[in-house]
Amino acid sequence: MTKILPIVLRELLWLFAALLIAAILATMLHAGLQAQGTLYRQLLAEVPSAAPFHLGLLFFALCLVGVYVSRLAVAAVDSLLKSQH
Repeated sequence: MTKILPIVLRELLWLFAALLIAAILATMLHAGLQAQGTLYRQLLAEVPSAAPFHLGLLFFALCLVGVYVSRLAVAAVDSLLKSQH
């Protein structure tokens, strides 16, 4: 149990950081698209009703997946480098 607890806490910390970063990135992406008037209107035309809310969730999910995949890639490279020494 004493070996598992630090691993679980580290992963929860990474998850919290990923959620926070994904929320910031999604907000920036949404604001950036809204500043590009025609591109944002074209994007809204492609999604169903209640689009701004659904679009925000889509941006958040995509950013969360991107952040967590990046974290896994860094962990894999770190593990590879540690195995070579």
